[in-house]
Amino acid sequence: MPLTTPSANFPRECGRQKYQPHKTRIIGGFHANANSWPWQILLRGTNNQCGGALIDQQHVLTAAHCLKFPVQVQDYKVYIGAHAIDKPMYMEQEIVAKQIWAHELYNDKTLVNDIAIIRLSKPV
Repeated sequence: MPLTTPSANFPRECGRQKYQPHKTRIIGGFHANANSWPWQILLRGTNNQCGGALIDQQHVLTAAHCLKFPVQVQDYKVYIGAHAIDKPMYMEQEIVAKQIWAHELYNDKTLVNDIAIIRLSKPV
């Protein structure tokens, strides 16, 4: 995996929400409009679900504790554009994972190095 990636051409400043929080879902005490956090993803495995962040058009940053070891890449799907996990939306994309890397020094007892990268099977 290359250590650098080309710059993505995103329409808004990275880390800044396009829509202001509203009254549809609570995140840290504020209501959020659908798609107001466009980099937030839902990661689903066979027995769990977790969050993550889209860091470019084909990679997601998540926590290693969200994975079941040994990792079976075919067991994981990433949902982009999901707002309420129990109510699929028309703009939601489901993308299968192509590769998954957990930090090589991740410790599931202490959660030291609790980080993982997921390469998506296609760009967002």
